[in-house]
Amino acid sequence: MRTCDDLRSCPPHQISSLITAAVAVMDADGARHQEEVELINQLSEELLGMPVA
Repeated sequence: MRTCDDLRSCPPHQISSLITAAVAVMDADGARHQEEVELINQLSEELLGMPVA
């Protein structure tokens, strides 16, 4: 299992792909739950420096 520290060493396109996949999973049930949005945004801000959802 990778940690945020490990992920920081990945190329930006791989991190973007991870975040994009996370958003797709979040949207799979047709509803964006606030907790999911907050979690993905925290991860995105930590790794990319900006929220995405």
